[in-house]
Amino acid sequence: MPPKRPILPRAKVSNNELYIGRLIWNRLRYIKDPDSGKRVSRLNPKGQWVIQEVPEMQIVEDELWQQVKAQAPPPPKLGGALSAEGGGAAPDA
Repeated sequence: MPPKRPILPRAKVSNNELYIGRLIWNRLRYIKDPDSGKRVSRLNPKGQWVIQEVPEMQIVEDELWQQVKAQAPPPPKLGGALSAEGGGAAPDA
């Protein structure tokens, strides 16, 4: 029996812009949760992101990327501290 290949969730693939040759720096910051002591991520405001085009890293054609994005369900609405503008962790990026 052949080994099973890992199946990536469509949301992970469709939200990773490196597949289309776009590298995003400074998207997240990490803070320590005072209650659990665990490190948690928070989304930085979009104005602080550093976006670099790296066409040599592109592995998905633009047309296919747009088709996948069109089929993907919209991200959940998060407000207040959890929005990208508010600096919280939001899944859309």
